[in-house]
Parts: sequence; C-alpha cells; structure tokens
Amino acid sequence: TSFFFYKIKNEKEQESQNKNYENVLYKSNDYIFSSLSKLKIQIQKGNNPDNLDIQKNFIFTSLFNKILDLIHLGICTNIPLILEGYPGEGKKTAINYIKCLINYKIKNIFITPYLSINDFEQKINFNERNNENYILIFHNINEANPEVFSAIYEIFNNEDINKFKLIGLINKNYEFQENLSLINEESQFEKHFPKCIYYKINNCQ
Repeated sequence: TSFFFYKIKNEKEQESQNKNYENVLYKSNDYIFSSLSKLKIQIQKGNNPDNLDIQKNFIFTSLFNKILDLIHLGICTNIPLILEGYPGEGKKTAINYIKCLINYKIKNIFITPYLSINDFEQKINFNERNNENYILIFHNINEANPEVFSAIYEIFNNEDINKFKLIGLINKNYEFQENLSLINEESQFEKHFPKCIYYKINNCQ
C-alpha cells in the first residue's frame, strides 16, 4: 500500500495561501470532481438543505483547496486521511463543506486522555444500512491513551475493517506535546499511519 505524505515546501506557495483561488472541486451531473486528482465522487440522493448556495460562504485559498482535494481523494480511494494542524486552519470546515456537497453523513468521535477502551468501542460500534455514505471523524487522536491509540491504529491501518470513510484529526495547540509512551518525536507521528494519507499542515511547523 502506498504511503502518502503531503507537505508544503515552496515559500512562494506558502505566501500565496491567503489569496483567493477557484474552487478545486466542481459539480458535473451527479458527481463532484477534483480538478487536481481528476477523480469523482457520486452525490448521494436525498434532501440536504445545507448544500444550498454553499460556495457563497467560503473563500478558497491555496491551503483550503489542498485540504479539500485530500479529503476528496481519501473518500474516492477509501484510504483513511490524517490531518495534523492547529485550530483555525480549515480542517473541520473543509470536511463539512465536502459533506454537504456529496450529501454524506458524519459521525464525530471525540478522543480524550480519559476515554476508556470500552467507551471508545461503544462510540465506534453503530449500525447503519448505508455505512459507506458515512464519514467517521476521530478528533484529537493525539490525545488518546495507549490502549485507545492502539485501537485507532488498527482501525486506520486495516484495509478491510469496514466501508466507512475515515478521517483523523490531530488538533494541536501551542502547548502541544505528544504522548511520549507512544511517540518519541512529534515529527515521527505519521510513521504510525503507514496506510493513510497523512497531511501535516504547514502552519503547524
């Protein structure tokens, strides 16, 4: 399985992140296409009032388009996605934007250091008839205790575990520290997710 690691390196590109760009995603017939990957996601049928004139509420920057494209790529390929960054960088906004476009449902799973493995398993064990149209979002996976982190590791690195679309969020703050029992260096976090698309947002450096 390929390992994806995306990182902005070009300083000129970094300077242009706050400029307005064309939306990287566009609708054609019953699909949402990415102008970068050229892949498409079929829009699910059903009413979704959140998707009316949704583009009017967004400013599309270079960074926001990158995040949108990676979420779109993860859903298309059914490869779990990990987004690492500080609050306010557009992670949740981008997820909600795509969710409205393709009419998927979201289940949020919030991780804390005090979440027991039993409670965690109850959070992820739910039955939906169309589970392939669900996006499971694991918030703050960097705060998981070793037992829960081990379960998250198995979920994100097991290709056959289910048909859900998986997104993990590493929501850092300016006093961020990794759980040293799991990871020795912050920069090595992505090595725990070899079968995922891993994107470390440049602003968190």
